[in-house]
Amino acid sequence: MNTEPLRSTDIRERNEKLVLQLIHQEGQISQSEVASRTGLKPPTVFRIFSVLERNGYILPVPADQTNLASIPGKKGRKPVAFQINPEAYYVIGIDWTRTPTLVVVDFKGEVHYSSTQEFPRDIQAEGSLQVIKGMIQEALQKNSLPKEKILGIGIGLPGKVDIEKGAIITYPRIPGMIDFPIRERLEDAFHIPVHVHNNTSVIALSEYRYGKAKGIPSFLTILIRAGVGGAFVQNGIVFTNNFRTALEIGHLGIDPKGPLCYCGQKGCLETYLSEDSFVFELQKAISIQNLLEIEFLIQQKNPQVLKILEEKSKVLCRAIQSLTNVFSPDAILLITRSQLFSEQLATLLSKEFCSSYSRSFQMIPSHYKPTLAAKAATDLVFDAFFNG
Repeated sequence: MNTEPLRSTDIRERNEKLVLQLIHQEGQISQSEVASRTGLKPPTVFRIFSVLERNGYILPVPADQTNLASIPGKKGRKPVAFQINPEAYYVIGIDWTRTPTLVVVDFKGEVHYSSTQEFPRDIQAEGSLQVIKGMIQEALQKNSLPKEKILGIGIGLPGKVDIEKGAIITYPRIPGMIDFPIRERLEDAFHIPVHVHNNTSVIALSEYRYGKAKGIPSFLTILIRAGVGGAFVQNGIVFTNNFRTALEIGHLGIDPKGPLCYCGQKGCLETYLSEDSFVFELQKAISIQNLLEIEFLIQQKNPQVLKILEEKSKVLCRAIQSLTNVFSPDAILLITRSQLFSEQLATLLSKEFCSSYSRSFQMIPSHYKPTLAAKAATDLVFDAFFNG
């Protein structure tokens, strides 16, 4: 624990970051509103605004674009509003999956560029890193961005992640991905700060801040993609253990006599509920290539499809019952690549299989969007900048 007294420069910097974060969150805001919201004295707020504007962080909003109300008692007069200067910095966000997506956002968080690659099926750890490095280099070149303009790189990583060290502890789906130092390798290559977290956790936090889980005190996220990811969020904080991400629920044991998982165990949740496992079962009954193709069949209430989904939902229900016994969430956030598919699973879980379960919770279906997942990773950088 640091017991050294705060210096005046520390306090000034903290107050400046506090005000800047408030402007960033609100879009545009006046000095008087900042003073009211923060409790800082008006002269202090005036000084901070002057510093932020002089350093190029904020800009006054043109009078015809302000959405602030007039000052009470002063006819026709509106307070001067300020907004973030979008060109002050840029941030790179990456959703690291087998089809990684990268975005570049400005200082306001608006997406200016996005790209997607696809890892070969037989890719190994070093090869995946080289693909990501190539995507970052291409983004810098195509956007003509000098490195000093990049505030940082945020990455949602697969598997169990050491947030403090910036490394993937283990991810069996990619050979060699054991204690793999992502942050160190990328910072050495680009000399740009790198911030990492587990990708399911990144998406869950984004849903809490901006999406369907906004304002929910606690919720468990289940993300079905190539594998099955999990995250527990309570009061806007993701559950971790000693700076290491938890809830690798894809390898939760469902049946010790079940199918062999790539991790070496039998009967893992992923062997029943990954996208590939869904498609494999559906292909026994219908001609289908990927999960998105079943949307039409769900709409048509295809009996073969619904029967398979019912059986899969029983497995998912057992996993949810085990997890809710441990975490007692207020809601379950269920995410797949298809909103309709998520809604169908949520309906089956709520009405047919989990209805008799004593612990009640809200079921929230949502869908995974690669670009939004990559954008969510940029919040790792903004959080570090504003709160670090």
